[in-house]
Amino acid sequence: MLNGSQSDWSPVPSGVPQGSVLGPLLFIIFINDIDNAVDAVYCCLLKFADDTKGLHKVNSKSDADKLQNDLNNLYKWSCDWQMLFNLDKCHILHLEKNNPHHQYFINGHPMLDVEYEKDLGVIMH
Repeated sequence: MLNGSQSDWSPVPSGVPQGSVLGPLLFIIFINDIDNAVDAVYCCLLKFADDTKGLHKVNSKSDADKLQNDLNNLYKWSCDWQMLFNLDKCHILHLEKNNPHHQYFINGHPMLDVEYEKDLGVIMH
């Protein structure tokens, strides 16, 4: 409703209405259970609007395997909910100098290993 004028109802077959005041909140509610796709002991998911970041400490091959398992579970979650990730925007950022730089995959697609990532105007490296 704007200035006393109301628009007609329109069916929304899927997704969240774009450009609405409630859109970001509805989207967060829609993806709220994504946290269940990862092992909370090892992985922390941070969500902001339509952006999700995962933090996972890797000190060993076993830790790398756990991260890969979480990535596999996230991909399965995305397929189940028909919310496929844009694989071109999925990156791995290794933060410590001694990090073994394992290669990770989403659905067989190798994730790009980047030296920095810009997030909300802040460059992380």
